[in-house]
Amino acid sequence: VKKVVHDFIPEELPEPPKEKRRVKVLYVEADEDHVAGQDGKKYLPRLVYIHEGKEEVGKGRFKLKCPYYLGGLYPDT
Repeated sequence: VKKVVHDFIPEELPEPPKEKRRVKVLYVEADEDHVAGQDGKKYLPRLVYIHEGKEEVGKGRFKLKCPYYLGGLYPDT
């Protein structure tokens, strides 16, 4: 997963924020999923999400603070 994250080149870059923010902790979580295609092949899409932590929104329920998601199929999968 580290190689994929380092080699990642996005097709479209989001608009940069007008004002930069500083956070104490920034979480980067990456994983891959096994997906069976309709053509009988197996695919491994890469999934990455970046966030500032989590906050409780109900009893035992949480949501990510400022999440940013990346994912898709890449040539080496």
